[in-house]
Amino acid sequence: MKRLKNSRGLLITLICFALMAALSIVLLNYTGSRVTQEQADQLRSSLYKAAVNAYAIEGRYPTLDEIQERYGVVIDREHFSVYYDAFASDVLPDIDVRIIQEAR
Repeated sequence: MKRLKNSRGLLITLICFALMAALSIVLLNYTGSRVTQEQADQLRSSLYKAAVNAYAIEGRYPTLDEIQERYGVVIDREHFSVYYDAFASDVLPDIDVRIIQEAR
């Protein structure tokens, strides 16, 4: 009887440990995807700020290549796809940043 009681205690401990491990994995994945979305938002914000800054200095909105060269915005193309449509030099470009692959 005592041996059966000890086995139950061990089984309950193992189940609790497995549940805690599974919960930890789920929380780490959620945190990783949240960080990636924040990075995408920050990249979008940096692109807008650089475009507006360039317009204030140069009187026109720059191309995406000019933003990277002159204003130091770095785009991690492995993880993010950037849509930058500057169809006129005096109209604020349409900027969109999409996550291709979550950064780890």
